[in-house]
Amino acid sequence: MTGSLSTRPDRLITLGRRVDLSREPGYPKITLTVVNVTRDHGCPGGPPPRLGQYVALDLIVGRASAKNDTVGITTLQWAALAPDGTATATHGLSGYVCHRPAEQFPLRFGAREEVRGQLMLDVPANTATISATAAWDARATRLLIPAGRPGVGPPGGAHVGSSG
Repeated sequence: MTGSLSTRPDRLITLGRRVDLSREPGYPKITLTVVNVTRDHGCPGGPPPRLGQYVALDLIVGRASAKNDTVGITTLQWAALAPDGTATATHGLSGYVCHRPAEQFPLRFGAREEVRGQLMLDVPANTATISATAAWDARATRLLIPAGRPGVGPPGGAHVGSSG
C-alpha cells in the first residue's frame, strides 16, 4: 500500500538522542532512542524481503511511567518514505522471521526500566526516511527517522550502516 505525504505534524528523530514520547498524544508512556539504522541488513535463514531490503533499527525504549509495562514500539504504524514523500506501509514485525524468539524485540518491560533490541522492517530500496505513527490517534505526531542511503550517513554525521 502506498500513499502521499502525511498531514500530521512531523518530529525528526536524531540518532542517539532520547525522545520522550509520553509527551506526544497517542503514544505509549515511553522514551525512545534510535541508536543505529542498518540498511541491507539481511535475514540469515529467513525469506528475502518482499519490498526490497531489510532495515534494522537498533532501539532503546525506556519506561516513562512507573505504571507502564508495555513497550509498545512494535504496535506503531510504520512506513517507508521515498525521497518524494510517497509512503509505503511496512510492518514492525515483518523482520521477526529473522530473529530467534530470544532475540526478538521485548514487548514488556517486566522489572527493567529500559529494553534494548532490534526492530526489523522490510522496505523498498529507495527509502529515504522511516516513519512511525500512533495510527489510533489522529493528533499523534509522525516520527521521522533518517534512513540515509546504503553506506552513507544522514545529515549531522549520525551513523547509518550497510551490512551488505
